[in-house]
Amino acid sequence: MPLSVRSRPASSDVVRSTLQRGSTAEMIYSLPRIINYISSFTPLEPGDVISTGSPGGIRPRRQNGQFLVPGDVVDMEIEDLGVMRHTVADEE
Repeated sequence: MPLSVRSRPASSDVVRSTLQRGSTAEMIYSLPRIINYISSFTPLEPGDVISTGSPGGIRPRRQNGQFLVPGDVVDMEIEDLGVMRHTVADEE
């Protein structure tokens, strides 16, 4: 079954705590529109990543003082598409 790009639940989890929960339906521009625009000036290949921002829940300064620290594991998931997992490293 082909994957629909119209609306997908998306989330961002840090060390088993969900920081964000949203949907691609909440985006200002639809995924087909973004893909169409980008492909008008550059070829897209399987595996390419298009960074579009994130759902609500992230602020420059989190009100509860919760920041990422070295060793935190961040999982970013789009339902039925996959999970990207990153481990936060020290800047040095």
